Amino acid sequence: MITNLSSHAEIRAQQRGIRLSTINIIMELADRKVRLPGNVFALSVSQFRGDELVRLGLPAAEIERASNVVAVINCDGKVVTVEHRTRRYAN
Repeated sequence: MITNLSSHAEIRAQQRGIRLSTINIIMELADRKVRLPGNVFALSVSQFRGDELVRLGLPAAEIERASNVVAVINCDGKVVTVEHRTRRYAN
């Protein structure tokens, strides 16, 4: 389970209907890491990686949820906020 979640991230996850299990999947299995302004990074699971994880036996519904969410972390690895993927982050 995530122990490194800011209070802001907890509030945003609850407001946006993002499960902690989804955040865990992103933190453990993300294959995209994009640097954003302010020395933070956007972590996400790509569609390709999601398909690969489903083939390996992970639950398809959970992987699909995770591939539609972005976790923003600081340089210490603390989750600052989470959001639904509505924009494209450059790699």
